[in-house]
Amino acid sequence: MFNEPKIDRVKLALELAGTRGATSTELLRVIGGLSGGLYLALSRLERRGSIVSEWEGMPYPRRRRYWLSGFKSPATGGT
Repeated sequence: MFNEPKIDRVKLALELAGTRGATSTELLRVIGGLSGGLYLALSRLERRGSIVSEWEGMPYPRRRRYWLSGFKSPATGGT
């Protein structure tokens, strides 16, 4: 079974990031652990609709920025 406390730590870190959101590198600094567990948590949260994300840094280096659903909508550019 997946470690649900990791999901809680990701949600807390994103809440602290607020409207600025956070990249996976920033989240790893805050919550610690290995990146594989982080990406699994982010994937589950996004499927549940708890977070949203969008690509940034075009063309390179590309990275995803994540927000809690209530803090930013990538389609509209904010809440």
